[in-house]
Amino acid sequence: MHELDTIAALIATRDIKKAEVMIARLLRSPLTAQQQAQILLHRARIRLFSARPDDALDDVKSLVTNSPNEIPPELLELMADSYVSRFELAPAGFADRQDIQRASELYAQIATDYPQYANLGWVYYQHGRAALILDKVNAAEQYFKQALFAPSHLPSLTAYCYERLGFIAFYEARQTHYALTFLDKAIHTCPADEPRAWLIDVHLLRSRVMSEVDLDSAIEAAHTALKIAREDNNDKKRAASALFVLAELLFKYGNRPADVVDYLQQFLQVSRTPPGVDVTWSRVYEMLGDAYLNLSRYEQAVNAYAAALQFNPYHPWEESIQLRMAHCCYLQQDYSRAADILNAIIKRASAEGQPIKDYRVYNALGDSWFALGRYKDSAHAYHTALSIAPADVDVSRIRSSYEQAQQNYPL
Repeated sequence: MHELDTIAALIATRDIKKAEVMIARLLRSPLTAQQQAQILLHRARIRLFSARPDDALDDVKSLVTNSPNEIPPELLELMADSYVSRFELAPAGFADRQDIQRASELYAQIATDYPQYANLGWVYYQHGRAALILDKVNAAEQYFKQALFAPSHLPSLTAYCYERLGFIAFYEARQTHYALTFLDKAIHTCPADEPRAWLIDVHLLRSRVMSEVDLDSAIEAAHTALKIAREDNNDKKRAASALFVLAELLFKYGNRPADVVDYLQQFLQVSRTPPGVDVTWSRVYEMLGDAYLNLSRYEQAVNAYAAALQFNPYHPWEESIQLRMAHCCYLQQDYSRAADILNAIIKRASAEGQPIKDYRVYNALGDSWFALGRYKDSAHAYHTALSIAPADVDVSRIRSSYEQAQQNYPL
């Protein structure tokens, strides 16, 4: 049946819609059992490519049930890939690790029962990805290395394996040199017709690795990722990732706040506002606040810090962010607002049974009260700051301010 060859060709070129139309038409026509099985196998692949792993599994399980003999490796592979896809596509907190365990068992079965399988390289690669998810790093590394020398239908498999080896070298072994070597190989072995979205991710990973040794090269790699994202059908999601990485890298420089603001504003423009808590957006606004503070744009900094806490109400450094908000208010001479923010920090900590340990909170409160002429309150705040300041901190300025407050209103 020549239609099956046509469908296979359409799937290979990812022309999914045309393939689905042909399959739907063929399934309405008279078919032999073998033809129907082949069509369902193609449909399962299409459903997997279309991010519908449950539907793909339905087709695969139907084929397995009706298979009179042993299950062929193509079917086992498709079933395993569907389990991996279902795990990866599950909403946060709802992924079932049993899916990865099932996939891992199926990949192992293929490698054992079909050592001459023509797509064994892909099986090893997927087995490595499953092992990483299951925190079996050493096993994952071995599977990726086996995949490099096993047969496969996928021309880009070599590049994929090098990328994963680079990931392991950096995040698991902290071997920066090896990580960069693997990632460079991934980029150089990537076929020209490989979807460029994957290449964006590699350049971003390379940028993170380079940030450990050469910040300029890291920024260059992130710029490359951003350029590809903008050229590649305007991939907004990956462009946002590149903009975020660029902002973080420039933030490390500490002397380019205007560029940080520029990249973060671009990030906000191309990204969809999350409906609730989102730690990435919280981090974006925190960096934006720090950049505005460095540019003396204090009100914008306060608003950015407030947004950072809105997107992450459980921020581990909430006290530090609020202290920076108070500092911005003080710098724009809004002393009452600064005092209100600092008092709120102290009251909340007291209500939670966790007294403030950061002397800077009371020092800043003392400065605010002093600026408002409330010297008694100021002296009390400075006194508390002095009592909790670490022994290795220079408190001479606080002591001098405390003495000035006492002169205006003796304790």
